[in-house]
Amino acid sequence: MLYKKIGELFPKPPFDFEKTIRFLGGFPPTKKEQTLNENHLTKAILMNDQIFVFDLQSEGDIENPKLIYTIFSDKDISDKSLKMLEKKIDHFLSLSDDLKEFYTLASEDPWFQHINKKLYGYHQVKFLTPFESACWAIFTQKTPTNIAKEIKMRFCENFGQSLEINNQCYSAFPEPVNILRASEEEVTEMVKNKRKTQYLMSVCEAFSDVDEQFLTDGDYDEVEYWLKAIKGIGEWSASFILIRGIGRMERLPVSEKMLLKVFSETYKGDQDVKVIANHYGNWKGYWAHYLRALGAFTK
Repeated sequence: MLYKKIGELFPKPPFDFEKTIRFLGGFPPTKKEQTLNENHLTKAILMNDQIFVFDLQSEGDIENPKLIYTIFSDKDISDKSLKMLEKKIDHFLSLSDDLKEFYTLASEDPWFQHINKKLYGYHQVKFLTPFESACWAIFTQKTPTNIAKEIKMRFCENFGQSLEINNQCYSAFPEPVNILRASEEEVTEMVKNKRKTQYLMSVCEAFSDVDEQFLTDGDYDEVEYWLKAIKGIGEWSASFILIRGIGRMERLPVSEKMLLKVFSETYKGDQDVKVIANHYGNWKGYWAHYLRALGAFTK
């Protein structure tokens, strides 16, 4: 039996759902994990050991955005679960991010104008959960993206759950407890690397009992310290999880190679990356994400 609930979400304007779809279409870590078209996004999530598939449809416009969601599950969908799912979707697509201050700062940056215009209304698409981003950080260590993606899909198939909706099978990435139930040998069989297995088990143990509100609202330095205490999570991985998994945009590693590359392509002459980043204050993470995300909108 299939259960279904329908509701509405109202993103902070400006919000362009079409840009969300375009970004996801070129985002390697989640490729083939959802169905996308210009007005629909359908994806699975595992929450408290129950699988849900959510379908999002835009019925608004950039300045007056509105999303209609339909939630499916093979078990009854409680009101508590529905509220939690709304928060998960909001987090995933950064629906509550109010970008007005960011756009005001961007309007004072002449080098950034073409990017600001191209991506106007795009809210950062994060990993569906911080835990998934932490696992991805481990999967990709000294590993090509396509191989890391294969590992991730094996985790979905062996430790997650799947649900068929409209003749399409949607697989959800496992929760920490699902992986902790497995033996180290089983996990090693998925990643083909004993050291990565140790790192992944450490990530699972840490995320199995952390308060997600601490991750999103806690002191930045304390959250960063907590992440770095996890075996296998270094400075780069911690920064990656903070930005792309948790949505902490107030800091960024300005010496990161890819950022420096896209910065030099955008800002000509003797521009200083630290000076430009500091101009954006607590929005410097959004500025850097826009710089790096531009390629997804120019293909």
